[in-house]
Amino acid sequence: MNQKKDIPKTLYRYRSMTKSFEYEAIANNYSYHAHTNTFNDPFEFVADLTLSIPHPSYEWDKFKEVNENWLHISNDDICSLIGTQQIDDAIALQEQKSLSVLEDLYKRYDRDTVCCCYTAVNDHPLMWGHYGNGLRGLVLGFDTDELTSNVTGSKEEILREVSYAENNKIPLIDYTPMVAAPKDSERWNELWEQAFIKRFCTKSSHWEYEKEYRTLRTRKEGEPWNQKVKHSASALVEIIFGELMPDEQRDVVRKILNGRNIQYKEARRSISHYALEISDLP
Repeated sequence: MNQKKDIPKTLYRYRSMTKSFEYEAIANNYSYHAHTNTFNDPFEFVADLTLSIPHPSYEWDKFKEVNENWLHISNDDICSLIGTQQIDDAIALQEQKSLSVLEDLYKRYDRDTVCCCYTAVNDHPLMWGHYGNGLRGLVLGFDTDELTSNVTGSKEEILREVSYAENNKIPLIDYTPMVAAPKDSERWNELWEQAFIKRFCTKSSHWEYEKEYRTLRTRKEGEPWNQKVKHSASALVEIIFGELMPDEQRDVVRKILNGRNIQYKEARRSISHYALEISDLP
């Protein structure tokens, strides 16, 4: 689900500029999408999972819906389990099996998903320290509409804002509605996407200062990997050099972007506060 209307006009990426591929990405108009298992937050993608199958003795209509769409237990077997008072154990076993099946599906998506991270802020000292090589790197500023013009908003291509957990509580994902919907139906896909996004785009409030946005791309079955995702040349509109970035590295970036309509700026340390000030450059 693509929600451009809620996204800032400009999104930023902090870059250390210590590796050659960072210059290559600027020159060739792509954003590198990393696999999720390389992220630095050890709590990425954790979730508290639950699934509750309705009891046929008390909620027959709801159980029938789940059974038709997910369990596929014959009526004779259901009657036998109820008659022999084994239905409670059978439901508990089916809940465990269903959670396992859905987790296997999630792991497939996790394995096949790559992600690119952006932020709404360009002047945060911690982010300049962590990702901008201590003001020795730079920040790329992207026009959001241009950057996301090829993001379809489909299940395989999503741009979303990261949510930060209230009270740092790990997100609860209830798979119960999914097992009541026909597999691969519009409703099932909608519920799956909601669970997927909740898991991939929820972080603890410790990270809230990053004001993060993510582009998620999941390759379809049989598709080759594509971690260098192209964007239009006009998507890059702003370069903010860190105060301590060497002149020779700045010159390389300017030469790469020669002739492009780029607004150059510089992030400098305030002389009175622990803060950064952004000013225009010629």
